[in-house]
Amino acid sequence: MDDGDDIYMRSWTGTIIGPHNTVHEGRIYQLKLFCDKDYPEKPPTVRFHSRINMTCVNHETGVVDAKKFGLLANWQREYTMEDILTQLKKEMAAAHNRKLVQPPEDTMDNNYTAKLVYSGEEAVVSFDHSVSYIDFANSVRDQFPVLGRSIVNLRYTVFPDVISYRLENEDDMKMMFRVLARYSSDFVDVDVCSFDVSASGSESVLSNNVSEYSSVSFDENDYLECYKPEEAKRYCSKGWENYIKSKDQKFQGGVEEFMLKLRMYAIEMGFEYKYVRNTKKRVVAYCSKRESEHCGWCVKASLLEYNRFFVITDLVNEHSCHGVVRLQTNKMMGSKIIKSIMLDKVRENPNKRL
Repeated sequence: MDDGDDIYMRSWTGTIIGPHNTVHEGRIYQLKLFCDKDYPEKPPTVRFHSRINMTCVNHETGVVDAKKFGLLANWQREYTMEDILTQLKKEMAAAHNRKLVQPPEDTMDNNYTAKLVYSGEEAVVSFDHSVSYIDFANSVRDQFPVLGRSIVNLRYTVFPDVISYRLENEDDMKMMFRVLARYSSDFVDVDVCSFDVSASGSESVLSNNVSEYSSVSFDENDYLECYKPEEAKRYCSKGWENYIKSKDQKFQGGVEEFMLKLRMYAIEMGFEYKYVRNTKKRVVAYCSKRESEHCGWCVKASLLEYNRFFVITDLVNEHSCHGVVRLQTNKMMGSKIIKSIMLDKVRENPNKRL
């Protein structure tokens, strides 16, 4: 493991000694293995830090192509990190790899790995401190040609942080490097969304002179004195209504993240709840009007021992009580929520004074 304090055991370092009677003999290869939130249902991302020439390894990034490596392509949750390393060593000794000309012994120039997810499809890219936002966004487009010239919206997460942050310009790119350094991580999850603007005739063009995308087209009437409705205000609680969604929803941060998200959800939806059970392994909460108005809303969640995630095991997400209203002030808005909001804002715009 890379970090002894990583209770979720997501980041691993592996070593393979080159097999005898092959071009790899006498060499020592270093690898990084990263288990994301879907592990062990899905395999980890594996990347060689040492330069190597193998048919299943990307020569530029060192990433093991899951489609070309049988163990990852036919992954089963019972497989272990040791199984991966053992099978890779066997692959080195295979007829199609044992005599391949190898590059000089050195480490890969790329320092970081990004796992990209777009419409259920996944891809992996490597990058270092020299890469700009424009270059990174273009590499995303290269991985998903279907994006075409649509507007791309990126958000990233660096474990163990459970909050996703926007990635829209050079400042956001610099902040991502800071977050990676903060958690001593070289792996980042990136969610990719797109917006088709072809219908309006607009184009999305990546340029080093433009740091943000815009799909706004100006009309000459915009300069006339005419009535325009006031732009809707964006509250700090925007998005909280999605924090509690469905059964089997997982919380990587364990019971603390679940309880924080539950409180923020209740604030946004305008109701109060009571704990019937509240331990590190199991939480049960009911609407505070369960007895007085027989409201059926309730949520039950418990700890998954194998990865320490907290998961919702039962959810009745409808209120039968009356008087449920969202207030501008709420007594549940405690210091932990304020801290979470301020931390999010600082990371979104580190140069802004609060």
